[in-house]
Amino acid sequence: MEISSSWGIIAALLSGLFSSVAFTIQKNQLSDTPRYYYYEKRWWFGFMILFVSGLLKSFSYTIIPASVVISLSIISLPLNYLFSKNKEKCRFSIIGGTICIIVGSVMVSLVVPTSKTIEDINTLQKKLLSPKSVIYHAFVFITCIVIHYFIYPKQNATTKIQLIGLSIYSSISHSIAIVWSKALFIVIMNMENNCCLHLLWIPYVGFIISTILGFWSVAFVEQKGLSSYMQTKWVPVHFITSLISFTAAGILVFDEWVHMKFSNPTIAILTSSSIILIWGVVLVAST
Repeated sequence: MEISSSWGIIAALLSGLFSSVAFTIQKNQLSDTPRYYYYEKRWWFGFMILFVSGLLKSFSYTIIPASVVISLSIISLPLNYLFSKNKEKCRFSIIGGTICIIVGSVMVSLVVPTSKTIEDINTLQKKLLSPKSVIYHAFVFITCIVIHYFIYPKQNATTKIQLIGLSIYSSISHSIAIVWSKALFIVIMNMENNCCLHLLWIPYVGFIISTILGFWSVAFVEQKGLSSYMQTKWVPVHFITSLISFTAAGILVFDEWVHMKFSNPTIAILTSSSIILIWGVVLVAST
């Protein structure tokens, strides 16, 4: 099945815009009611915008190359500063760290495969049940349990370890939700080619997993980080952990880099971009 890549580009841009608006709305509400925010209509309004942003991102990952999605999703970082400037002071280390993250992300996008096809149902099932996919799911499950019981704070988080831990917790659990929501989109796109898709297990499992993990990662774990740290500090750190986890999920589950040619320039770009990304996170987290 073929679909214009322009729809994916528009979806990725809108996803970045919506996530910035949603974070600002939720942060403002969390500043007023940090504990019982889920009783407030304003917070739910922000959550619905964030939910739409997640759907748009899943859709864009389905139909356009990951390099395009990564490059376009960084729009959320400068917009994040624009929307939050009246609430929080932007220190030079945060601005510098965010610039490093943006530069590193663009460099990574240069070496990501430029072509992507929509899988058929049989191929999709094989990828979801492959050993690499099972290992990644098991890794995420074990890591989330460890972070939840040893790092996840009962009250507001205060330390750098908790900042990184919460960001990893939210990102990797959300990456599983993205995997299954992407699988759900692929099934929907294949409906014209198969009349018995309603008998498959993928749509039902995909809907349940993406809904539960998506809600948990966004409505609870992510809100804990957003309420505990400045918006201009939490968002860049969460962005980089999401970038790593989503890329890893795409490689291990969907073989997105299967056609990757690791030449010397490619290795050099990957190495330098990784250093820049790590340095950007260090600058942001050390504030």
